[in-house]
Amino acid sequence: MNIKKYHKNIYFEHEKELQDLIKKLNNYNKISISYHAKQRISDKIPKNKWYLLHNILIEKINFNDIIEYTIINNIIDKILIRKNFNKTQDILLSISNNKKIITIYLNNSIDSHFTLNKNNYVTYH
Repeated sequence: MNIKKYHKNIYFEHEKELQDLIKKLNNYNKISISYHAKQRISDKIPKNKWYLLHNILIEKINFNDIIEYTIINNIIDKILIRKNFNKTQDILLSISNNKKIITIYLNNSIDSHFTLNKNNYVTYH
């Protein structure tokens, strides 16, 4: 299995393929959420803030939302998007190419990825 990960702060390509995937995902009427993502929602997001998550899930995905993507055997398998959640936090959603939310987590809005390990990503073509 050939797996390649790309991060926007290191190296991004495949813009056409990502735009095609975004179009496909934005046309899905239904979002499925993995068991793991449901657990993360329950554990990390207070119930009185679930409406914020709902609003984010029904928004269209934009190219600029994508911060990372994974290609397996030359097909984009999943994307990681980052959106504003509240005044101090962003929400990150890992979404498969069939619009299944794999995981969800919150990061500080001013997180500048000091811990980003460049060895985990493609750095050039």
